[in-house]
Amino acid sequence: MNKLKISLLILVFFTKIYADEIKLGASFLKMNYVETGKSGQFLDSEKSDYTDIDGFSISYRKDIGKLNSKNQLSSLELSLRQLKGSSNYDGFLQNNGVIVAPHKSITQNKIFESKIRLARTMYSANYDISLFTSLGNREWTRDMSGDKYGFKEFYDWKYYDVGFKTTFYDGHWELGFELGYQKAINPTMIAYMSKVRKFDLGDVSGHYYKIPLGYNFDKNLKLELEYEYDKWTIGASNIVDGYYEPDSVTKNKIVSLNLSYKF
Repeated sequence: MNKLKISLLILVFFTKIYADEIKLGASFLKMNYVETGKSGQFLDSEKSDYTDIDGFSISYRKDIGKLNSKNQLSSLELSLRQLKGSSNYDGFLQNNGVIVAPHKSITQNKIFESKIRLARTMYSANYDISLFTSLGNREWTRDMSGDKYGFKEFYDWKYYDVGFKTTFYDGHWELGFELGYQKAINPTMIAYMSKVRKFDLGDVSGHYYKIPLGYNFDKNLKLELEYEYDKWTIGASNIVDGYYEPDSVTKNKIVSLNLSYKF
């Protein structure tokens, strides 16, 4: 049983036992990934449009305790997201680190993210503000093996984030903003080439922000359109058998359509 099935079973179990809100979403990703050499020169990139990579998300929230006299409440949130699709590779063929010729191809991508979050929310009549900290896991399979000169890479890291979010209310409508700093823990990349090589990546950190626009049909059901900008800066790896993973920057944009139900 793979990680996705296990995660879904856990979320379904918790939802059946108790839940204050569950959210289902369809997501569309615009990828912008660029690798650079030691002198900052361009090496290669992976880019896609919103129609090329898509998937789904599911999240669960449980309030902890009751509102206190200061209208504050803590909550526990579990979420996962999976995205699949193709991107356009633009780079070079190399021979022992020497650039031979320009090269373009198609890359198959699979991204899986899971997260557990503890949040503290302060409520008022027209808006609320939350502070949060999370532990998450991010996996990206970058599969170029279908190309004559291609191979496959698997990026994997645990990470934490800290940040805040706020939501403003106007009748049935609501508008939010969420901002977070994220930092990877022991990031690695496995390359499936002529032999399998594992690289320890350098410093990996970044930030993200989200802007959700929601419409509440009633006190239970909400439809939400959300824009997300997610950036990771990845430091160069150690050298393994003469190979290394260069510096890179990921600037992904994600548009999601979510449907949430409050119990």
